Amino acid sequence: MFWPGNVEKPPDQYMNGNPVAKVEEYRTNDEIHKRCTSLLGDLANPYARFLGCYDPQSNVIVVPTQDGSWIAKALMIHERAHEYGWRHPSKDW
Repeated sequence: MFWPGNVEKPPDQYMNGNPVAKVEEYRTNDEIHKRCTSLLGDLANPYARFLGCYDPQSNVIVVPTQDGSWIAKALMIHERAHEYGWRHPSKDW
């Protein structure tokens, strides 16, 4: 699969698993960002602009509408990797 450069590719060991998280799809980036900041609360980087997210507390994935585009597919794989245990390296916001 072609991997879009603007979506962080997860490590290979987190690319496959048994998906159980509820998936919410939204049409606009504004809707996605609003839902992600609401779900993540204090976990959200206050400087981030969310294009998708996974909330481990509610086991919910928020992504763009899966329209077949590379970016939508990559974001789904990225967020599924979080469901399967991958986390971004810790950073000080």
